[in-house]
Amino acid sequence: MAKLASVFFLISDSLLWPVMIGLLLGLALAVWRFGKTLRISIERRRESKVVKQVTDALEKKQIQEAEELLRSSAFSSRASSVLATLLVLLESRNDSALLDKALADAQHQRFERAKLLRILMKFGPAFGLMGTLIPLGPALVGLATGDLEALAQNLGIAFATTVVGLAVSSLAFFSSVFEKSWDIRDSILCAFAADRIL
Repeated sequence: MAKLASVFFLISDSLLWPVMIGLLLGLALAVWRFGKTLRISIERRRESKVVKQVTDALEKKQIQEAEELLRSSAFSSRASSVLATLLVLLESRNDSALLDKALADAQHQRFERAKLLRILMKFGPAFGLMGTLIPLGPALVGLATGDLEALAQNLGIAFATTVVGLAVSSLAFFSSVFEKSWDIRDSILCAFAADRIL
């Protein structure tokens, strides 16, 4: 039993550095992804006038006018895929199979864009908890032996990794909330456009 326990302690101790490096990498990714969400928000605000005009044209069944609006607007397909999707839908209005494929492609693109956020929301707390629990063993040993320096150092690592893990998860969560709202709105608009075109 003692040998088995020592194997588990060895595995646990060897995971501390990879967990801390993983948390730093996760934090960098979460900050980058949050910045990307802010950039998309700014570009969507710039493009909101065009989206409104296209929506109004589709509501009035002015398909040709909607297509001309999309062709004349200099939208950023990087940030707002909804305008690019609407243009593809309008261009493929004579082929229902292409129209269905464009809708499915847009849905898949939105799913793929949110994949990193879903990973980070689960990764942050998991690695934060691992970073909390791994140093607690050496901290308790330090407490038992009276080594207060080891106790303080290990508790510091435990609390710091918890905070970083929660920061990763929180940044990813805030990005996810905004982007999910946009994705729902875009899905409704694309489905309406497809129905209108058909």
